[in-house]
Amino acid sequence: MSLTAGDRERLLKRNIYKRDQAVEQISILMGVVNSTKSEQSDIAILQPRLDDLEMLITDVRLYQDSILDGFIELDRDSEFITTHHPIGKLALEQYYTITSICNEIGLTKQNPVSPPTTRNIQLPRIELPSFDGNILHWRAFRDTFVSLVHDNDQVPPIQKFHHLLSAVSGSAAATVKSVPLIEANYPIV
Repeated sequence: MSLTAGDRERLLKRNIYKRDQAVEQISILMGVVNSTKSEQSDIAILQPRLDDLEMLITDVRLYQDSILDGFIELDRDSEFITTHHPIGKLALEQYYTITSICNEIGLTKQNPVSPPTTRNIQLPRIELPSFDGNILHWRAFRDTFVSLVHDNDQVPPIQKFHHLLSAVSGSAAATVKSVPLIEANYPIV
């Protein structure tokens, strides 16, 4: 079923709104990081937000891609370049600045998940889901992929990259395949 122009406009507005929410949270985090540089007592405020940083920048990137696709479908791609591309670029710069400052002050993302307990239960194998670029399926795919592959310390980054490539299709595959398949590039996809 093909979307009407009105449906595409609504989807575009929704994606812009959701992207802007993630960008706003990154901007708030940027302010907290800057205050933490001068006032170490703010670390307790910073840590929980820092744990969400990767999810936020991933959401911004995904919504940016969906927004670009929407503008292209509506034949308004110049509007993306002048208005929306700078927003994504600013969020990415803030992400790198936050990461750099946190490394500088010795603050890293915490892993709130406790180590698994060993039991003698044989669970069925979980199949790696696929993702075709549909924003509505992103979080379920991301959470499962992170749980099964990304957070698995036994899997080297190049194998994680291969698993990611095999799990995506459509516009998601085009985005991932645009990055050269080398171990150093896995963290940026």
